[in-house]
Amino acid sequence: MDEGSFLGENDDQMMRKVAVIGPQAASELFTDGSDPVGQTIRINGQTLIVIGITTSKGERVFESGFDCLRTAFLSQNSCLG
Repeated sequence: MDEGSFLGENDDQMMRKVAVIGPQAASELFTDGSDPVGQTIRINGQTLIVIGITTSKGERVFESGFDCLRTAFLSQNSCLG
């Protein structure tokens, strides 16, 4: 993680509508350079609070080496609508 935190079990238990986004998505969504953590985004009609920004390209986020530049990770509750 570059900033903030990743999704946790507590996010689902508390039914929080939160997301973790990649650094490229963050720069495309927040063009004014503001800190995305704590701000809201909309995905498929759902308003979500950004709780974290993943690591930049070239650094592994997961053991598989998956790159998360433009990816958004959502809490389970966020996917239920």
